[in-house]
Amino acid sequence: MNKTDLGMVNKMAACARSQSHIRLRVKTLRPWQYLLVLVLLLSSCALFENDTHEVEARSASSKLLISNHTTARVYYFVVGRETAALILWAPSLDSKISIARGATAQVAHKDIYRDAQEKQVIVYWWHARELHGEMQPDEIQALVVTL
Repeated sequence: MNKTDLGMVNKMAACARSQSHIRLRVKTLRPWQYLLVLVLLLSSCALFENDTHEVEARSASSKLLISNHTTARVYYFVVGRETAALILWAPSLDSKISIARGATAQVAHKDIYRDAQEKQVIVYWWHARELHGEMQPDEIQALVVTL
């Protein structure tokens, strides 16, 4: 060790000795304080959640209302929940099944591809994305709605 290194070690040791009188005092919380902290954390997380889940679907009277709360056009396909397991389909970018941002589409219950006894439908929805210079369907999302 050279003189500079030895001097640095001596300074560090002196600093450690001079701070040995510092004590950390940890205050424990009472049970009700833990509960309060938990409630505050959970409620603050809820402030940042999107309550509409981006696309919202609900049944009203004899219609299914699909609202687009995203920042882009969405495309959708609605099918009975049990029927969905029996059919093959692929997402499309047909403008007839699209909803502009901030808009709501109405689908009559009688126009939904399903068995008459089915009380739940699946609303599949997706955005369009550009891939290799061509617009294609993006990741498919789904919502289950009771009619």
